[in-house]
Amino acid sequence: AGMTRFTDFQKSLGLAPNVLAARLEHFIAEGLMNALPGPTGHAEYHLTKKGLDFKPVLIALSEWGDRWDAPDGPPIVYLHDQCGGHVGSRLECDRCTKTPTPKTVSARRTAASPAAPARRRTRPLGSRRESSTRIQP
Repeated sequence: AGMTRFTDFQKSLGLAPNVLAARLEHFIAEGLMNALPGPTGHAEYHLTKKGLDFKPVLIALSEWGDRWDAPDGPPIVYLHDQCGGHVGSRLECDRCTKTPTPKTVSARRTAASPAAPARRRTRPLGSRRESSTRIQP
C-alpha cells in the first residue's frame, strides 16, 4: 500500500511495536524486504525482488478470502498503476492458453521433488516458525 516506515505499518496494522519489529526482522532475514536509511535517518522498508515476486500469491489469497469471507466486498483491491484497471489472479495453461477450472488442474511430482524435504531439513533452526497455528502477515 505504499508504506515504507515502521510507524506507518504500526498505525495501519495495529500491531504492538515488538511484534511488528520481529516480523519485519523475519521478512528481512528471509530476503523479502530490506531496510534502508530514509531521508530523516529512520529506516524505510522496501520489498526486494523476492518480495515483489510474492505479490501474485497475495493477490490470489486476497481473491480467495474475498470470495469466501467478505460479505461487504473486498477490503483491498489491487490496481494497475499505469491504467487503473483491477488486477487479479487467473489460471492459464501455458500450452493451450485456456483458463482451466481448479477441478481440472492436478499436481505432479517432478525430478526435483525428492530433494525438497532434504533442503528443508538443512535449514538453520529458527529459520521457520514451529507453531502452525499462527499466521504471519
